Amino acid sequence: KICRRKADEGSYELLAKRIVKEIRDINIQTMILDRWGENAARIFSILRENNKFLNDVYLSTVAMVPEKETRVMLHILYQNRLVQFHDFPITKQHAYNTTSYLWKTDDKALYASVIDMLRRAYINLRDRRRVYVLSAQAIFDRLLAKQRDGYSGEKKEGDAQEEKEARENLALIDYGMNCLDDDLVLFGFNPFGSVDLDLKGTML
Repeated sequence: KICRRKADEGSYELLAKRIVKEIRDINIQTMILDRWGENAARIFSILRENNKFLNDVYLSTVAMVPEKETRVMLHILYQNRLVQFHDFPITKQHAYNTTSYLWKTDDKALYASVIDMLRRAYINLRDRRRVYVLSAQAIFDRLLAKQRDGYSGEKKEGDAQEEKEARENLALIDYGMNCLDDDLVLFGFNPFGSVDLDLKGTML
C-alpha cells in the first residue's frame, strides 16, 4: 500500500517514505540476486517481508531452499552486514549444534552496509576511469598525430574501431558511475553529511 485516503478530505496521500523503502529493498534484492543468486535473494526477501526474527528452518521451508544452503546464504549475508542474528544456546557449552539462531534485518545497519558497498564500488570505478582516460587519450593523440602528418582523410578501419571502442568503454564507465551516484542518493548518502529521507506524504 503506497497511498491512503484522507478521512476528512476527498484526497489521497502518497506514502512517500514507504515508497522509498520499497525502492531501496528492490535495489538491494537485485544486488543480492546478481552477486549470490536467487536463493539468497529469496531468503533476504522473506526476512524483509516478515520484519521479525526467524529461524533458519522456517526460512528454509518458506524459501524452498535446503537447510544447509540456507545457513550458508545467511552466513554470506551476515558477513556482508545485510542481516543480523541473535543466538540462544540450549546448553552451557554454547556449541554451534546446540545453539538456536534467529535472523532479522535492521534498516539502519542494512542501509549503512549498502552505502559502504556503493561507495567502494564508486571509488573503484572512479580510479578505473582515471586510468582508462589516460589510455584512451593516448589513442586519440596518436590518431590526431596521424592526421597532422598528412594522414589521408578517411580513417583506416582498425583506427576507427579502436577509437569507437575507447569511446564506448568510457561511456560505459560513466554510465556505471551515474547509476551508483543515483543509488547513493536513494539510500540517503551525502558526501557533506548523512541525509535522512524522512519524507512526508504528498497530496494528490
